[in-house]
Amino acid sequence: MVRIAIAGASGQLSKEILDGLVETDKHEIIGLVRKDPKSLPETRGVRWAQTNYKDRSQLVHLLRGVHTVLCFFISHKDAGGVDQKRLIDAAIEAGVQRYAASECGSKLESVRDAVLEYTLFHPGLFMNYLGYPRQTTKHITLFPLLFDFDGMRAIVGEQSLDAKIAYSTVEDIVGVVARAVEYEGEWPRVGGITGSQVTVAQLLELGKKIRGRPFDIEWVKEEDAQAGRARVYDTKVFGGFAQAISVPSNDTISGFENYRLPVTE
Repeated sequence: MVRIAIAGASGQLSKEILDGLVETDKHEIIGLVRKDPKSLPETRGVRWAQTNYKDRSQLVHLLRGVHTVLCFFISHKDAGGVDQKRLIDAAIEAGVQRYAASECGSKLESVRDAVLEYTLFHPGLFMNYLGYPRQTTKHITLFPLLFDFDGMRAIVGEQSLDAKIAYSTVEDIVGVVARAVEYEGEWPRVGGITGSQVTVAQLLELGKKIRGRPFDIEWVKEEDAQAGRARVYDTKVFGGFAQAISVPSNDTISGFENYRLPVTE
């Protein structure tokens, strides 16, 4: 049994992973949340604890006796990764042995390698989004992310047709995390997960083959994509869904490299 603390435990992805860990019936789980724990359902094997992640001494107290911390902060709620850095420092002081960082904390300047073992779960893009509007997840709200196979609409960078996208499913990351917390070897610092890898051009062709017609493509200019300031507001695209996007034109979509986390059979 491993005592696990999940930071940001009321988030959608966190709930998916928490359910997977609870199903193993092997671990004691502390769910760290900003909201009132009374608003959350009682869950077997889970103890909710409220924190705003601002008080380091409180975090140290909450993490005493915890073996592994899984952090799933949402980036816009932790600008600059300030809260995550405080959580890392508290984890080190509390004697935590392993730390899985949220995507927004990918540089992890605060981690002292000799004291705290850590990894980054890079799952790539979730394939579940390609199934929109069909709901294939329990907690994560799906929407047409870049490629809408239902409406045959897509947002594509002008120079990104050869860019590779690594896809996995929500079920993949749930399974990997559940096995990773039990893995007795050393965690890799980049624990990337790849289910399938496909280029943008191949995905567009696949849609055409399946649906019998080509995508209606909203092209994003190279300079806007590189600056991360491309915005789509056209009401004909994704039903008026407005999203800031960045569509890289390099060989691999940034952050989705083909690494695999070693897990036991």
